[in-house]
Amino acid sequence: MKQKVQEELKQEVIKRIYGEFKDYRQNLLNESSTDLIADAYKIETFSSLYEILLEKSTQLSDVALLNLLNMGTGILEGLYEKWLGIKDSSFDELDNYVEHELDELEGYGLYEAV
Repeated sequence: MKQKVQEELKQEVIKRIYGEFKDYRQNLLNESSTDLIADAYKIETFSSLYEILLEKSTQLSDVALLNLLNMGTGILEGLYEKWLGIKDSSFDELDNYVEHELDELEGYGLYEAV
């Protein structure tokens, strides 16, 4: 019985995120190219969240599934909004990479631009 309830919850979460993602993509068709470019990060993040949730939904507890279903803003939007509040280290990693590459270039003895 518990297995059946959990399977129903999983299917409901999958159905919900599919519907949210489908609606989101449909709304994108009405946006201008300028708006699409401005929303590129959100579009990519929504797509990634959708894929991750599909994969992870089979491993979630009943409590987690119920909490997802009870997110007032929608599952994808709610997770996206929370994600925006998390400090991302990718800029720091890129900064370190560029600094390393510039240090390497200094080693070539190019003291002046040619």
